[in-house]
Amino acid sequence: MSSSSDAEIVERILNFDARIRYCAVVDPDGQVLEGGMREGLSPLEPANQTKVILTRSTLIMKMFEASEEFFGAVKAAMVLHESIVLAVLALSQSKFLVISCDPSFFVNLTQLSEVAKSGSP
Repeated sequence: MSSSSDAEIVERILNFDARIRYCAVVDPDGQVLEGGMREGLSPLEPANQTKVILTRSTLIMKMFEASEEFFGAVKAAMVLHESIVLAVLALSQSKFLVISCDPSFFVNLTQLSEVAKSGSP
């Protein structure tokens, strides 16, 4: 079940830049709570791999929890592929924002985090 605030976050992120291909709020298991692919675009991965990719995205964040005592809370992670940039931002302990975008859009994670939270960079 999604909340209107999740839908608002997705809308703000997709409106932030046309090069953002995908935006979803997901739970720690990679289950989509709200969001998806930008209208008019098709996923690059096979449909049966989307859940696997989302689950791995949340695992990236979890992998670094052990170092939080030294560096503070994990706020975001980014993976650069040849064809996309994948960014994961922690919205809370139980929600993550997963974004994929064109590589020409160099993701400023701090700015995207502010857009997700408040609607302005």
